Amino acid sequence: MSTSDLFTRGSAAYRRLMIAVFLVGIAIFLMMYNTQGLLPQIAATYGSSETDASWTVSATTLGMAIGFIPLSTIALRRGYFVKMTAFLLAATTVGLLVPFAPTLGWLIAGRFTQGFLISAVPAAALALIAHRVDPIAVVDATGIYLAGNTIGGLLSRVLTGLLTDVADWQVGLFVMSVICLVCGVLLLFLRPRPQPGTGGPIVVPGADTRMRQAAADSLRTPGVWVWCATGALLMCCFAAAYTALGVRVQQAPFNLSAGQAGAIFLLYVIGTIATARTRVVVSRYGARRTVLGAIALLVVGFALTLSGSLLVILVGVAIITGAFFVGHTTASSSVSLLAPPHARSTASALYLTAYYVGSSIGSTGSTTLFVHAGWLAVVIGAIVALAIAAGLHLHALRAAVPAPARRHVTVS
Repeated sequence: MSTSDLFTRGSAAYRRLMIAVFLVGIAIFLMMYNTQGLLPQIAATYGSSETDASWTVSATTLGMAIGFIPLSTIALRRGYFVKMTAFLLAATTVGLLVPFAPTLGWLIAGRFTQGFLISAVPAAALALIAHRVDPIAVVDATGIYLAGNTIGGLLSRVLTGLLTDVADWQVGLFVMSVICLVCGVLLLFLRPRPQPGTGGPIVVPGADTRMRQAAADSLRTPGVWVWCATGALLMCCFAAAYTALGVRVQQAPFNLSAGQAGAIFLLYVIGTIATARTRVVVSRYGARRTVLGAIALLVVGFALTLSGSLLVILVGVAIITGAFFVGHTTASSSVSLLAPPHARSTASALYLTAYYVGSSIGSTGSTTLFVHAGWLAVVIGAIVALAIAAGLHLHALRAAVPAPARRHVTVS
């Protein structure tokens, strides 16, 4: 594909695509984490522990991690936008049924199925950005998608919490699925027209073979696996903070309701702001120094959450949120930009697989640590993970490989 075939910033097709990936970003997180602040209520409904209930979060992200690679091959066969829309609507259909699960096991199974189906959606969205957007606009386009993630994440926690206070958690989950359905229907009207000369959607024959080769080529590319590991470790810590915190603040001495606990997720707005500013920071300091700065801020944020003051805890969570999204945006865009052109969608799928494995470990792992050992154990676990991530990049800085001249983002 030539440069003239790409969607360029300011074009009508680019604007339609950005609206679409923004809505997709919202819908994904509306589905993924809407049980995160409801673990005490879910546990009470099914007579289980908060640790068992945390699998309603981890099963979803685990399903996503398992689905990314195989479902990415379907993207290459069918076209990215069509696949993105179809799988979003399929996952939404499951989501409409999940609130009526008769047992916790069925609820977890439904959440896993949702995660598996929706794994195709971010993989397709990021592949669209990597393959069809002008490289100069890749970081901005990725930021728009991730901004949708932050808004979806915010709405899923806040609205489900409020609806749980007013009605119950099942109503909250059902309403989230209805909103996702609206997003999916809007996608049907937002499909960008092909650029002159593209001949329509990309359809690649021999997808399985190409996928295996692309995965191997991606992992052989210097830096790709480091950024994938970084995404996993950062997400592990971020999921730990919000999942275990949702349980912590609904217990003594805070005793917040589900709606009040959900309001904490309004701090996700900070993630939207941080995502939008990431390109400027990366352009000035380089990706590795940017992510090391984000890691340092994450450590500060976790340290503040050890306080017994709710206000200080919220300041800590605000720092964690902003720092995480800077780190995640940097890592995600670096993987896409470092990967060979023919392997960018696969590299994005590898990154997201690692990222959501980290989320699964962080969600249930942090809840288990909190229930059995308290909040200090959660903080120690997060700092250990952050130290590993920092070590990877400090080592890479000492043996830095210059980014190819054609890349817009500095990754050294």
